[in-house]
Amino acid sequence: MWQPPIVAKITDFGLSLRLGEGQTHASNNFQAPEVLVSGHLSKAADVYSYGIVLLELACGWEAATAVMNGRAAILAATAAALEASMPGSSLSGLSDVGARSQAVYESLMPTACSDPLRQLISSCLEPAPAQRPSFEQAVSSLAAILAAEHVRLRNRTTGI
Repeated sequence: MWQPPIVAKITDFGLSLRLGEGQTHASNNFQAPEVLVSGHLSKAADVYSYGIVLLELACGWEAATAVMNGRAAILAATAAALEASMPGSSLSGLSDVGARSQAVYESLMPTACSDPLRQLISSCLEPAPAQRPSFEQAVSSLAAILAAEHVRLRNRTTGI
């Protein structure tokens, strides 16, 4: 059995692929809706990506890849509608795109996923960047969830 401290390191090797001319990145499976629409990177967008990683860990499979086609279609339709209705405004319809993406991701969460973990993942995947937790809050929440789970499992094995 593992013992703390454990240091997890996550990287997206999509950046190691040879990019075509004009490409700035190879993988967008973990990108927040606002990044896909506007290209604007932020700490809140990183928290969204962290939520995707947590979802994949909870599911045990690549949740991001499973819904990417559906999300891409939603984003493309929204981007087209934005361009047609409000020239110069690339984020107006973002909450609808994000809400649809969040609903898809929430439907993928396993039923065995604890409520606190489900809430953390959902908060990281909030459509509105301002509604997402800070990284400090997300990590603190995850640490508390893991500590509670460790106690629960220890009590279960010792019969307490």
